[in-house]
Amino acid sequence: MPAPPTIAIVGRFEFPEGNAGAHRVAGLARALQLAGETVVMIGCERDGHEGESIGSGWFEHEGILYLPVSSASLGGQPPSHSTIETFLGSSVLARLSLLDPSTLRAVIVYNGFAGLWCRLLAFRRRFGVPLIADVTEWYDSSHYRWRSRPAYWVDSLLRMRFLHRRADAMIVISRWLAEHYSACGTPLAIVPPLIDFAEPKWASRPPKARRFGDPIELVFVGTCGKKELLPTALRALARCVADGLTSWRLRVVGPSPEEVRECVGRDDATLHCITDNLQVVGRVDHRSALDYLRAADFSLVIREDRRFAKAGFPSKLAESFAAGTPVIATPIGEARHHVVDGRTGLVSADPSPDAVRAALARAITSASESVCAMRCECEAYARREFDARHYSAALTGMVEAVARGRDVRR
Repeated sequence: MPAPPTIAIVGRFEFPEGNAGAHRVAGLARALQLAGETVVMIGCERDGHEGESIGSGWFEHEGILYLPVSSASLGGQPPSHSTIETFLGSSVLARLSLLDPSTLRAVIVYNGFAGLWCRLLAFRRRFGVPLIADVTEWYDSSHYRWRSRPAYWVDSLLRMRFLHRRADAMIVISRWLAEHYSACGTPLAIVPPLIDFAEPKWASRPPKARRFGDPIELVFVGTCGKKELLPTALRALARCVADGLTSWRLRVVGPSPEEVRECVGRDDATLHCITDNLQVVGRVDHRSALDYLRAADFSLVIREDRRFAKAGFPSKLAESFAAGTPVIATPIGEARHHVVDGRTGLVSADPSPDAVRAALARAITSASESVCAMRCECEAYARREFDARHYSAALTGMVEAVARGRDVRR
């Protein structure tokens, strides 16, 4: 059981390493811990990891406490996995009830559904516990399956335009979201994906040495969803091969071979053209994904100019920089502010096949000295911009401010 006072982080993440959301909230938790705060995670993870139990339903991962869904039964309510119960946040509320409200300094809500938000607003009215919204995305309706699209669209509309504004303070991941919420009068802080460089997996390593004639190593880490333009990159690489640029290798980390084939519309001609240069790794754990990033000369973050890309911040961009790997990106959203052409990566003028092909051709023909200089700049940049320690004071100051005003506005 955590020692008071406590900050609870709740929402749609699978702690400790189930999805990108888990790494987002872990970064926030680490920044708060560095200032002496006690943090509890209450997400979507079904069970605690073996070897991390500390008794009475509690688990601890690298110093961060968490209560898995299975712990909801400790409050007299069996855990439920139904879509409606997830939307309403019943499991989250059951686990939150295991904490003493008088010891809760604040509840940080990471991308919670509208149903959970409504119940947390009632929780705030009853106990006076401040709510802080952590907003990291704004998906388009096309990102949802067609059968559930109307429900998710309504949920997103309610959260992004109404419910988040009822919070006592807001954390947003991008400048675009900060501008969107600037007029609502709620205290707001821009916090990018955070990294604790004290963790062994982020230990600094000498830049990778490339010998003359070595192929350029490219890597894509992610999924074959609608956010990443992996098909565009694959077709652009096929055009590079057709133009005689063959001194490269691409590792695709995350998707399976069949998912890669599906994402290019079963365009077997494209895949056949690059088959000698393409390695589909599939799904791996986070540490292994970082190893693939470190082994590469460039990572790919190709996105189109749409709202979700402007509102979000690709965690893989921050992680690539931290691993010392330059990024090939389109100048959209936060990438426009962080990927500096020739210094921290290469910029594709736009997400069109011609522009992406031109950026990839520049990468393939890059001199080893240029790549080495960019690698050094990327790691230094990440330590300046994404280190959790740099955001500790701002986050704890926000918590302190809302905790002092427990006369919460209704």
